[in-house]
Amino acid sequence: MFGITMGAVIGTTVGHKPEPVVIGDIADIQAKIGGCFDCVTVECGNTDDGSKFQLVGYVHDEGRIMNPPLELNLMASMIFNRELRGACVILSGTNPETSEDDGESYDLPSRFFTYLCETLTKEIEKSVMFTQMAATAMSMAERDGIITDEQCQLVVDTISELGENEIAGSMDSIPSEVREIMAIAMNYMVAQMMRGESE
Repeated sequence: MFGITMGAVIGTTVGHKPEPVVIGDIADIQAKIGGCFDCVTVECGNTDDGSKFQLVGYVHDEGRIMNPPLELNLMASMIFNRELRGACVILSGTNPETSEDDGESYDLPSRFFTYLCETLTKEIEKSVMFTQMAATAMSMAERDGIITDEQCQLVVDTISELGENEIAGSMDSIPSEVREIMAIAMNYMVAQMMRGESE
C-alpha cells in the first residue's frame, strides 16, 4: 500500500513545526498517531510544479471520543477544515506521474512541507496570540463596564458560531458590529497597559 513514502507529522503544540517522517506501512502511521486511524482528505495547491494535489491526513479514529479527548490539533484542523485531535500524519494522495488520485499514498511535495513549516506555523502562532489577547481584553472591558454583558456575549456567540462553521475562519467573516466591540475592548486594554507603565 505505501512503499517508502516521505510525509510529515503535525503535532498539537502551537508553534512547533511539522516533522518529516518516513512511512513504510500502516504500522508506521499507527505508531505516530497512537492507535487505529481515520483518513481525511483535502485538495491543496503549492506543489513544486504549481499543480494541485490531494492531501491525505491520518488521525486517531477515537481522538474526539476518548476520555479525556486527545488535544486539539489546530494546524491539522485548519488544513482539513474540521476538528481533528491528536497527531496527524500527512501524505500526498496524488500520483505525481499521472496526477490521478488512485488510492495510493505518495511523497508530500517538498514545497508544501516548506509552506507548513515556514508560513502556516507562524500564522497560527500569531492567530492564537491574538485570540488570547482579545479574550483578555474582552474580559477586562466587561469587568470594568466598558462593554456590556450583552455585547460580550454577542462576541462570544459570534466567534463560537464561526468556529463551528469554519475552523479556518477569518476576521472578514465577523460582522462589523462585533469587530467594533472587539476594537473597543482592545483599545481599552492598551490604554490600561499604557497607564500602568506611566505610573
